[in-house]
Amino acid sequence: MTFDLGKRLKILRKSKGLTLDKVRERSGLSRTTLTLWENNKVAPSMEKLQIWAAAIGIDVLEIFFSDESEYELTTEEMKLIELFRELSKREKTNLMSVLKSMVRKQ
Repeated sequence: MTFDLGKRLKILRKSKGLTLDKVRERSGLSRTTLTLWENNKVAPSMEKLQIWAAAIGIDVLEIFFSDESEYELTTEEMKLIELFRELSKREKTNLMSVLKSMVRKQ
């Protein structure tokens, strides 16, 4: 099995609920560059990968050494993210409180 860096970057980005534009804002890397990476058209340098990893909130080693299935979102999880994004800031805060309460009860 070969390592698909572009696919891995895309899975990790999406697992954090981030768009290309959000990663661009956080990293200073261009959207075009990010797209080229995810489509395996250009390989990033290690320095750029470290910037990218910091932008999505992971250690660069996670790109290469973590379980891929840990980052794959189910259809249900993706739908929850879509719905969450439609909420107001206040609704998001309220929902997070409810969810945290529910998790503590388990």
